[in-house]
Amino acid sequence: MDAALDLLRAEGFAVRAEDAAWLSPLGFDHINMFGRYAFILPDRVARGELRPRRDPAIVDDET
Repeated sequence: MDAALDLLRAEGFAVRAEDAAWLSPLGFDHINMFGRYAFILPDRVARGELRPRRDPAIVDDET
C-alpha cells in the first residue's frame, strides 16, 4: 500500500495522511484471520515486482 500511495503522490494525486491512516489490508477476502496463509504468487510478484496499479480514472463497478 505504501508503494501505491507513493506512486499516487508522485503523479500529483492528493493523498491525505488522515485518509491513508484508515487503509488496512484486513478488509480484503484474501486475508485469513486464523493465522494460516497460502499464497500462489505470479512469477513477476515472486521476483519482487509489484503488480500494476489500477487507473483511478477508470471506475470499477465490481467494488
